[in-house]
Amino acid sequence: LSKGMNSAPAGYASTVCFCSGIILSVIYSNIIPKVKDQRFLGTLAALGYLISVLLLAFAPWKPLFIAGCIGMGFFCGGMFNSATFFFAARSRNSRQAIKVSGMAQGFGYILTSSSSLLMGFLYDTTGGWTAPLLFMAAIAVISMVFGFLAGRDKYV
Repeated sequence: LSKGMNSAPAGYASTVCFCSGIILSVIYSNIIPKVKDQRFLGTLAALGYLISVLLLAFAPWKPLFIAGCIGMGFFCGGMFNSATFFFAARSRNSRQAIKVSGMAQGFGYILTSSSSLLMGFLYDTTGGWTAPLLFMAAIAVISMVFGFLAGRDKYV
């Protein structure tokens, strides 16, 4: 809304963002198990997410903003699919996979819930979306590093 959109187009953009995540999630679910070293795939999704978030933050033109919305959802689907795949692929047995999954999901939910509060605080403090989106960009960079590390053909 603060980018000059009315509420209905902003709602449609949000819907397209979330629905586009299904596409890369389906693609990744077919590709990831067939590739022995998934570093490229783990990093690619986070890089695409980073570019999309930066488009949302700095796009001066509405079509670029919409592309950022679509890309954000699209690449978020790949990041989520990669993360859930790595729980099992990087574990030696089901017991270890359960422990890795529990630890990672617990940390992820804590990060997600606290990030929402931080995003609201940043928005209220700065009066705009640039700072919250730059925070998301920083998270994307961290995700690129962890996507690369988790994509190696190694067990935890």
